[in-house]
Amino acid sequence: MDALVSIIIPTKNRQNIVTDAVRSALEQTHTQTEVIVVDDASGDNTQEVLRREFGNRITIIRRAHSGGPAAARNSGAKAARGNYLLFLDDDDLLLPWAAESLLKILSKHRCVGIAFGDGFDVRNGRVCRTFLIQKPSQGRVFFSLLRSNFIAGSGTMVTRKVWLECGGFRENFMLAQDYEFFLRVSRRYPVFFTRNPVWVRRILDEGRSKVLSQKRWHHFHRFVSQAKLSVLKEYKGILPLDLWMYARLPRFCQIAFFYLWRIANSTPKGIAFVARDRIRGHIVGAIKAVAATIANLARQTPVRNMNRYA
Repeated sequence: MDALVSIIIPTKNRQNIVTDAVRSALEQTHTQTEVIVVDDASGDNTQEVLRREFGNRITIIRRAHSGGPAAARNSGAKAARGNYLLFLDDDDLLLPWAAESLLKILSKHRCVGIAFGDGFDVRNGRVCRTFLIQKPSQGRVFFSLLRSNFIAGSGTMVTRKVWLECGGFRENFMLAQDYEFFLRVSRRYPVFFTRNPVWVRRILDEGRSKVLSQKRWHHFHRFVSQAKLSVLKEYKGILPLDLWMYARLPRFCQIAFFYLWRIANSTPKGIAFVARDRIRGHIVGAIKAVAATIANLARQTPVRNMNRYA
């Protein structure tokens, strides 16, 4: 396989950390790679450090104004020459076989939209947790992904075609922008998971996504709800009006997903545009029962009293 893989690393004010990520990207067993680092208007010497360390072995894109991780990823994808895009956070690492392993998946399964793999945590140079993805799914996973995100932002590969068709990352999402993008991709394409670890998440004291404050967790979940709601709008026409009104409130949008899950699994063919997940019958029955209970509660609960159930 001689296909060119573009490894995209967004960064901001991480001059002491990003070099390790870049080094791991350059040490791939798949030799046909390019490494693109997008400097999202850093205030430190990130650009100078990268040029001194790696020279012309990497491409550095300097953004004049900070637009957040989504804008940085989009800038890197637009500049990429390869048809395969592999994303990596600046405080994570790729294992040497990552590009080769994920490329094999997308080359063999042309219909797959996302190829991703497992990984492990490292703190102070020691492995502290393996198998980050505890309940991985693959195939048509749209509804599974609505329940919880199991696709990491690092060590994930998509084709340029998929990135273009799905519109890239939403730049108005400061957090959970990768989750929102994965939702849109899984809406159209199946995904493929490999249990082989392909990336390393480093537990750092300054890590933005690793140790979140209570306030940041609040903002993170708010963006997760917005990501789900943006996808839910595609189903507005088949939702009861009262349930749609509830779903527009972030804390209650999950109720609508249970409702759609019930429809998709209780009719012979489901919804024509919903690919049914293949799970055991008793699990389906349990989900239907829970969905019916929550949906009935939503219809009976006055809007003014919603905070009582949040």
